[in-house]
Amino acid sequence: MRRLLCLIPWMGLLVSAVQGQSPPSEARIHYTHRGELTTPAFRIGEECYVALARINELNWSAVVAGSRVTVTAGPHKVTVAPKFHQGQTLIPLGAVLKELGGGTGWAQDARTFEVWSEVIEIGVVDGSIRIKTSLDVRPSWLRLEGPAGLALDLSGARLTSRSKIGTSGSALVRQATPQTVRILFDKSSPTQPLKALPDLLREWEVPIVPAKGPEPARTPPETRSTGAKEPIQAPPSASLATAPEPSLGGSPAGVEWEPWDKQPPKWSGPLSPQAGPVRMTSDGPQSGSMLLKLSGPLPDAARFTRPEPSVLEIVLPRTRWSADALAGFRSASIKEAVIENRGKEAVLRLTLVRPMGLQLAHEPDGIHLTLIKPNVGNGKLAGKVVVVDAGHGGHDTGARSPDKKLNEKDLALAIANLTAKRLSEQGATVVLTRKGDQFIALKERSEIANRNGAHFFLSVHINSNQAANSSTGGITFYHQQDPVGMLLADCIQGEIAKVSGLPNLGTWSDRRIYETGFAVLRYAKMPAVLIEMGFINNSKDRARMSTADFKEKVAGAIVQGLRAYLGDGKQED
Repeated sequence: MRRLLCLIPWMGLLVSAVQGQSPPSEARIHYTHRGELTTPAFRIGEECYVALARINELNWSAVVAGSRVTVTAGPHKVTVAPKFHQGQTLIPLGAVLKELGGGTGWAQDARTFEVWSEVIEIGVVDGSIRIKTSLDVRPSWLRLEGPAGLALDLSGARLTSRSKIGTSGSALVRQATPQTVRILFDKSSPTQPLKALPDLLREWEVPIVPAKGPEPARTPPETRSTGAKEPIQAPPSASLATAPEPSLGGSPAGVEWEPWDKQPPKWSGPLSPQAGPVRMTSDGPQSGSMLLKLSGPLPDAARFTRPEPSVLEIVLPRTRWSADALAGFRSASIKEAVIENRGKEAVLRLTLVRPMGLQLAHEPDGIHLTLIKPNVGNGKLAGKVVVVDAGHGGHDTGARSPDKKLNEKDLALAIANLTAKRLSEQGATVVLTRKGDQFIALKERSEIANRNGAHFFLSVHINSNQAANSSTGGITFYHQQDPVGMLLADCIQGEIAKVSGLPNLGTWSDRRIYETGFAVLRYAKMPAVLIEMGFINNSKDRARMSTADFKEKVAGAIVQGLRAYLGDGKQED
């Protein structure tokens, strides 16, 4: 498929072109809510550079034109001058982020490049709390003891002298940590959210319920039930005013801050929060819910990985487990639960009775985990209806090799046909969206699956970009944040990675490419994935994908991935 996943021209330089400055030194990046990145970085002077080959890890892409590089970050395009070092094209991260409105600076260790989202606006307008930031931040509700009943944390954000704060005293806005802005409400203001928080936000409004009549008398704190469902009182509307520079004489009303747009100090804040206990709150046939209690807010967002189809690891950064975190823990959905303190991370490893999807949410009372149990029928591949879609076709060649001799449509069809054969051999009913060189509209491909009542929709593609030999490896996409689609993608990509002989680029949400995702996944009414086998304009990928061995092995891997998803223990021959 033609898309800018990462347009990465290796310039072939054998010597550094970085001259007139001190030699590059290795650096680390602490990027907003994401914490420390694995992306290699270099410090050159006061700038932080990253290799063009790795900027896809920031969800960016780039095009090289002469001595300039145009970086695409969401809807924004920024043109910068690169540097060349040891055969790599390096992009000035700080220069790009400055144009995007982000804040940057070197920490006191001089090796960590910190990136934060600047708060543009926090205010109360028309019965809603309006939040606007320069880059994405991760929001989470936090229930607090004492006079502040509820807090909204914006992870990855900082207040600056340019931040517009207009809460009319109904909320206190402060810099809780160097990477977290906290909005505190007292007991007479919002006490529970009415709307689920998005995973990430840049511009958002939190609706609050207007007060009706006079404010009721407050119940003394010692007699108030912590589980009571209280209405949210609307603070009066307020016009937004630019907060002045903070001074030793005090801060603007409702705001506590330090001028973080200056050189940030090394963080030495509160001790790491403690995690535990872990409790199952429900355990039904379609889903199960868990609550992971925390003694305080997480310094960075929790995340999860899937080392194996039936194993999940929930990772809490800069957190420690309480000694009795799993005391009394029982679940019919989980074979084993193990807690580990790995360096600065607390890890909960769950071995499931079968593969399940996972949704993770930061809530005031802790981390809520929802296990999604996909409907797998009898758990066998035999008898399932699988639609296999070979991408492109007819006049639509798809991606092409540099010499125009190999087309995506042909390679995708060969792999799709082999996959269909292997599925049929195992008792599945297979429907091909195309059996030959025909053009099929995108929506019609999904509709074929919908009309046939398919259990799965698998779309086979070959990747490409605009710079030959710049990217390598396979990716499997799922739609948006669908936990079942993510599970299916994890299972299939994990099996392909074992046999393809190409780098494993993992599983991606299709939202990383298009805001609304891929049409073939968007219209499918069943678990659906889009598999990018490798890059047709990478000579090594192309040579490998052209072999009969590759086609046979990835076809078998797709079948085995479906089995892993279903919990079908039968092995491929």
